Parts: sequence; C-alpha cells; structure tokens
Amino acid sequence: MSPTAEKKSTFIDPLSHGKAVVGLELARPDYPLLEYLHYLFGHLKAEEIRFVHVIPQLEFFYWEDQEEKLEVDKQILQRMEEEISAFFKAARPKASLEIREGNPLEMLLEEAGTCKASLVVIGQRGAGGHNIASKKMARRTDCPILIVPEKAESVISHMLVPIDFSPSSVKALQTAIALRRAVNPEAAITCVNIYELPDLSAYRLQRTPGELHQMVEEDRSQAFRAFLHEYAGEEAASISNSLIHKSDMSISHHITHFAKEHQCDLIVIGGKGHSRMERLVLGSVTENLLSDNEDFPILVVK
Repeated sequence: MSPTAEKKSTFIDPLSHGKAVVGLELARPDYPLLEYLHYLFGHLKAEEIRFVHVIPQLEFFYWEDQEEKLEVDKQILQRMEEEISAFFKAARPKASLEIREGNPLEMLLEEAGTCKASLVVIGQRGAGGHNIASKKMARRTDCPILIVPEKAESVISHMLVPIDFSPSSVKALQTAIALRRAVNPEAAITCVNIYELPDLSAYRLQRTPGELHQMVEEDRSQAFRAFLHEYAGEEAASISNSLIHKSDMSISHHITHFAKEHQCDLIVIGGKGHSRMERLVLGSVTENLLSDNEDFPILVVK
C-alpha cells in the first residue's frame, strides 16, 4: 500500500478506546450533558469515563474538621452516582467518580493530564459552563474537548466542519468521518469555507468585482475538491461543501448561521497543535465560536 493510500484510509477517532474526563456541576447543565454522553457512548466504546466534580476553594467555605469533609464528599458522590445512573442505567460504561477541590479549570486540566485523557467534556450554560470559559479550557488542554450546551439535542445526524485548508482542518474532517462511521453511518457531513475577496484596487487589474468574485470562487472550489480527494479518500463523494463569502459579520457568526439554517447538530472544528505556543493561540475563529455559541455541541480537535 502506498503512503498516500494509507493516509486516505486512516481517520482520527479521539473518542473511542481512550479515557474521557467529564466535568459535572451537579446542577441543571448536567442533564443535557449526561443525555448526550449516553447517546454518544452508546455507540463509542471508551476505556473509561471519569466524572469529576470540583468543589471551589473560597475563603468563607471551609470544613470544621476532616470528618465533616468526608461526610460532604460522601453526599456529593451519592449525588453524582444518582445523576449518572439516571441517564446511563443498564448501558453504563466503565466509570469512576472523582471529587477535587480548587479552581475548576485547573483541576479538570490536572485530572485530564494525570489520566492521559483522550477527551475532555464540559457542559455549557447560556453564557459559559462549569464556571469555566470554554475557550480557556480548549486553549490549554492537550486533547480534544467537547462542549455540550443546555440546548443540545442528543443526536448526530448532520456535522458541520469549518475548513481553512490547514492541518487542523484535516484533523477536524477526519474526526467527523470517524464519528460518522462509529455513531451514525447515515449522518451528513458538510464542510464550509468562509472567504474574503482580496483588495486588489492598487494593482489596476482589468477585472470587475463580479469577475473577481467568480475567479476567487472557482479557485476555492478547486481547492475544496483537491482537499477532500486528498484527505477524505473514498468518503469524499458523500461530503458536501459550501463556500460562503464573508460579509461584515464575523466568521463565527457565519458558521452558526449556516448550522442553524441547515439543521446541523454538531460542529467539529480544528484547534491548534500540542506545543505550548500553539495552545496559547488557539485561533480567533474557534475562540469566538466557543464564546458566541449557545445552540450546538462543539468538538474542538487537537
């Protein structure tokens, strides 16, 4: 088998056969999160799901003695067990329950690093979840992160993959393909590229705005076909693609608008790589999408 053929047949699946760390608030956002995980891991086989609740460290929040703390921990574990059992019932995967104390962001990152997690999952309220800004979590974790908002539906029938032709776009596309194979072979995948017209007014080119627009679209269409042929292999024919001319609105706005208009139910987007510098510059589009979105689960792939 040639190197190219081998690359085309290999797709990244960050969810199966690894450990997932799930942040629980023990509050309302847990319910859609657990329902979504029940759906997801009913198809994917994780090695372990580690549910973590972080007790915040506050100056006025202290324990009288160790016995009191143990009693509180016992009550929290019982609530976690009740929540998880209510959703997973007989189909419950291998799971462990952890209680940590401190900053929720730091503790979840530490837990993910300790167990070498292949996925971190957090719920999201209307304006940020688990007392953690999702973009901070996505910026600092080494592994993919799944953010599940309260409005999320527990289904994967149409995945949206924003594409900028970068290596992180390749990972996002191939992750979506792997998810489709594992969760729902009938699911649709749509790739979108949002482009801007270059300002060439200083070069006195004999092109009208309409002609320039057509040239750019033809160039992007050709790039899309080559990208899918190279990185989706035999799956390319079943993947839709769409070009969107960027208006005055942000790219993240165009992405969420497209997702709503075309009834997408999961956005798979690339983050940066594993180096410290790449984590610090997650990408403005991904960060804005995580900040603005309240409707769709987002899987940020590293």
